[in-house]
Amino acid sequence: MSSKRLKIFSMFFAIYIFLSIVLQTSTLSSVIPGNWVNAVQVTLQSYLMCVLVMGIILGRKYNLTFIMTFIALMMLAILISIKTGYYSVITSILAMMAGYYVIDMRIFVRRSFIARAIGSITVICLYIFGVIPTASSFRNNGMMRNSLGFFHPNFLGAMLLALSLEFVFIKWNNLKKIHTLFPIVCLLVANFVADSRGAVVGLSILTIACFCKAWFIKLFDKSLGRLLIICVIPMIFALSWLLMIHFDFQNKWLVYLDHLLSLRLSFGNSAYLTFGQHLFGSEIGNTVQLGIGQIVNGYGTIVLDNAYMSLLMREGIIYALLYAAFFELVIFKSVQKKNWDLVLMLVIFAAYGFFEVSATNVLYNVFFLSIGMVANNNQYLIKDLGKGELT
Repeated sequence: MSSKRLKIFSMFFAIYIFLSIVLQTSTLSSVIPGNWVNAVQVTLQSYLMCVLVMGIILGRKYNLTFIMTFIALMMLAILISIKTGYYSVITSILAMMAGYYVIDMRIFVRRSFIARAIGSITVICLYIFGVIPTASSFRNNGMMRNSLGFFHPNFLGAMLLALSLEFVFIKWNNLKKIHTLFPIVCLLVANFVADSRGAVVGLSILTIACFCKAWFIKLFDKSLGRLLIICVIPMIFALSWLLMIHFDFQNKWLVYLDHLLSLRLSFGNSAYLTFGQHLFGSEIGNTVQLGIGQIVNGYGTIVLDNAYMSLLMREGIIYALLYAAFFELVIFKSVQKKNWDLVLMLVIFAAYGFFEVSATNVLYNVFFLSIGMVANNNQYLIKDLGKGELT
């Protein structure tokens, strides 16, 4: 895909980002009457699929390997979608295949950042001027969580993390200490306003990495550092599955860890015991209503927040293992090429996935396209581009 075609593709994708933030992630649905939310969701999902197909068409050059891989993955995605009703699997596969033709990730991320920033500012302004309400909730310790107009405080946290990751990725080649102010401000809002633990963890790692960029690169450029980074992904996947499948209320350490993670372990275990695991997934809603007498930590309704347990149960064993393998492939190749900025983004999203399902959502994680890009050996960094401009 030429630079000109990539800009066209990224522009249409940026439109999706902006519309989804304003229409899907805000509390706008609570002030506008009518059953329009589902229609908007289907329309935007269809629009995204069309944009991703357009990205594949703009690539033009198709080899036999690409065609056979595309057919096999799409057949799997369609089968899972029919069985579970989750058409986002098709979107994820299309994003991966469209990424195969992305020649410069910075062009794509730059436009995503601009659209995300404008969309987020729009939502916050609508809240400030009283057009839409906030979605407040309270922790067990009494701390109030504010969403600033987003549908949930965790949505605000996810947006702050995505903005910070994209900003640092754009600025990486000329990253200065002053640039670190952006993720620091986002970290403070995520912690003291949204109190979104997953976002706080991700933003903390990002801030430390920005301050210690030279040390970070030097450390992971060594053999032991490379091995550690390469092992991070399978460790996070395996740890998520093992802790939730084998969670035991009699183990005081697991119970303590469970409370630190806002009951994600016990909730994941309850969902596993209720639905089990299947090759092609199961239809599991955003919230899970447990059966009569099934109460977990005082809750009869639970949320499956861990991205990797969600992949395993909602999309199935085959897709979950493929996702882990593709993710690991990108990390491995990026480490080989010393693309440390991309490595950092992916590792942070991997850690974030332990807390939130949105880590695997293209709306928040545009770096998902890097799976196809790296598989095609495209260099996302071109010397006369990526200088840090937000144009």
